[in-house]
Amino acid sequence: MNEIQAARESAIHVLRLGYTAREVARELNRSESWVRKCWRLYQAGGWAGLAEASRAPHQHGRRLSNEVRSAIIRARSELEAQAAKGTGLKYVGGRAVRTRLKAQKVSPLPSVATIERVLREAGMTRPKAASPTISYPRLCPHQPHQLIQIDHMPHFLQGGQRVFCFNGLDVVSRYPTGQVYERSMRLTF
Repeated sequence: MNEIQAARESAIHVLRLGYTAREVARELNRSESWVRKCWRLYQAGGWAGLAEASRAPHQHGRRLSNEVRSAIIRARSELEAQAAKGTGLKYVGGRAVRTRLKAQKVSPLPSVATIERVLREAGMTRPKAASPTISYPRLCPHQPHQLIQIDHMPHFLQGGQRVFCFNGLDVVSRYPTGQVYERSMRLTF
C-alpha cells in the first residue's frame, strides 16, 4: 500500500467515526476538497476504490480514426491498381497516398510518416531491398614513383595575371613537385 492510499484510508476511518470533513482535513493537514474526494472514491468503489488509479489519459488525443485508416488503405489500393494498369502514377508511396487523401479532402490529413506506418501495419509495403555491395578497384603502391597524384589548375596572381600550376605528389613518399606555366598544357599519357 502506498502513502496516498494509506492517507485516504485514514480519512475514511476518521469520517466514519463521525467527524466533519473540515475536522478531518485539519487533522490530516489536507484540504476539505481532498477529504470529500476520498469519501466519493470510497462510496463509489469501497476500500478498493481508494487505490491510486492510473493518471494516463483514457483516449489518445492524436490516434487516427478508423475512417482515416480505411481511407489510407483504400487510396494505396487504388494507386496500386492504376499503376498496374499503366493509367496512373508508378509511385505509390506515402507522398502519393497523401496527395490522393488531400484531393479527397480527408480530415485530419495525416503526415507521410503516419501514412507509411499505417501501410506497414496493414502489410501493404515491401521491405527496402538491400543496396548491392560495390567494390571499387584500389591501387596499392608500395614503392616511390609507382603512383603520383597530379592536378593542373589555373591560379590568378596579384594584378590579374593567370598562370597554370602543375602539381604532383608521390603517394608513397609524399614528395611534392610542381611547375608553373604561362599557358595551359595538354597532358598526354
